[in-house]
Amino acid sequence: LDICGVDVVCEGVHRPLEETGGGIVEVNAAPGLRMHLAPSYGKPRAVGEAIIDLMYAPGDNGRIPVAAVAGTNGKTTTVRLIAHMLHQHGLRIGMTTTDGVYVNGQMIDDGDCSGPKSARNVLLHPDVDAAVFETARGGILREGLGFDHCDVAVVTNIGAGDHLGLNYINLRHNGATVIADYGHNPDAMVALAEAVERIATGKRVVVISGAGDRRDEDIRRQTEILGGTFDEVILYQDACQRGRADGEVIGLLRQGLVGASRVRHVEAIDGEFIAIDRGLERLATGDLCLVLIDQVQEALAHLKARCSG
Repeated sequence: LDICGVDVVCEGVHRPLEETGGGIVEVNAAPGLRMHLAPSYGKPRAVGEAIIDLMYAPGDNGRIPVAAVAGTNGKTTTVRLIAHMLHQHGLRIGMTTTDGVYVNGQMIDDGDCSGPKSARNVLLHPDVDAAVFETARGGILREGLGFDHCDVAVVTNIGAGDHLGLNYINLRHNGATVIADYGHNPDAMVALAEAVERIATGKRVVVISGAGDRRDEDIRRQTEILGGTFDEVILYQDACQRGRADGEVIGLLRQGLVGASRVRHVEAIDGEFIAIDRGLERLATGDLCLVLIDQVQEALAHLKARCSG
């Protein structure tokens, strides 16, 4: 504890308490400053300035190093790489990504945390020496950035580029291969389709939803691409529609499958986990299922509980 408030009852502070019969009433770890800045009686004291002078050396502005990562694909992976490098230098890292907020390796919030509110939460955290932020375009358009300056800015790509995903999470289910990824745009679909073409030997199943804040043509394009690679398509609706009407995104995904060269079966399921289970049910030994997840941590936990290896 560097700063505390000490409440004293005594005749005066010019002599030791033992001599005046005074005593300490309370030691407060979070003292208020108003009574010192604007006392009802006596001279105001600039205690706030004294506290800041104690906490920061002359010339120190209290800022920490900040890195921000934007782009179409690979943001989360790049954030993790930068955070790892900073951690190797002994710094305590605060990190925001589309799967959560992390401080010193511990998740303090889950879900899509790539917006300005999550960045501000990291900057306000007392145990952070350096911050690395995934900065998605949606949050920038809605509220701007959660910081006024960054030391390093990374733009991974715009529109085209390799999709790095969630480290290619591979599972096994009754002799079939299950791949979980967070692909959410046409470029990611191209990369994933190419990977599936290389490794699949049996039937191919994909479980997919679409982000509502994308353009109609981008949502349709995702299933247009996958329609030439997969035999069966299980559609589901994201937990957050991001401004879309109920069922609108699934309708656009269906439009993208019109005329698909390979698809033999399409169905829409209400609920991500139920859709995942439906995809797994349709697998036999040697088949492959690609699951494009929405609720990252929850979906991965559900998959790992259902799959072995």
